[in-house]
Amino acid sequence: MESIKLVETDKEILACYAVLQQLHESLREDDIISQMRSLESNGYKLVFLLHSAIVKSLAGFFISDSFSWRKYRYVDDLVSDSQYRSAGYGAKLLE
Repeated sequence: MESIKLVETDKEILACYAVLQQLHESLREDDIISQMRSLESNGYKLVFLLHSAIVKSLAGFFISDSFSWRKYRYVDDLVSDSQYRSAGYGAKLLE
């Protein structure tokens, strides 16, 4: 069964680490929680797609406003685990 969740807990941040590290190779596991909390203080949000209790894909984004676009979502990070790419998980996150 699939579910999409907003990252809230340190445990969820750590569960997303292996997939996020595939996009940001220099990311270190021992820094991920503090980095995520810092980004969150600037409005960053991270959602992840779970399938069979495994993080398959994630998306990090900001919600902002501008004169030209009004309220919009800027996707900063979008990645699926390399083992599960081309399975449509990224598209489900963007929906």
